[in-house]
Amino acid sequence: MPGPSPLTHAAVKKDLARGKGEDGNALTLESQGRLARRFQREVDHINGTLCVDHFTPIRRAPAGSGR
Repeated sequence: MPGPSPLTHAAVKKDLARGKGEDGNALTLESQGRLARRFQREVDHINGTLCVDHFTPIRRAPAGSGR
């Protein structure tokens, strides 16, 4: 999404992810800036959180609803 983001994870500056690779060995990924925000967005999706879940009620209101 271009421009300022209303999303909570827009403030993510650094991210550290730990897990296992395809071969079963430990894996650590460290990211910063945009890549860290993208990782956080993917984690949100895995956890069932969508972008609109971070919006305020006013931003969630459909256009023309008067809210």
